[in-house]
Amino acid sequence: MITGRIQDIAEQIMVVIKNNMLVLSVIDGLKRKRRISNACY
Repeated sequence: MITGRIQDIAEQIMVVIKNNMLVLSVIDGLKRKRRISNACY
């Protein structure tokens, strides 16, 4: 029962990490786009 609970927590942490990675990659992409548009002007 304890091991199952630890597994659930680990899965939740993995989901949170994946979501954070997605957010960070989107922010990074936006920063790159902004940098490119700034270079054009």
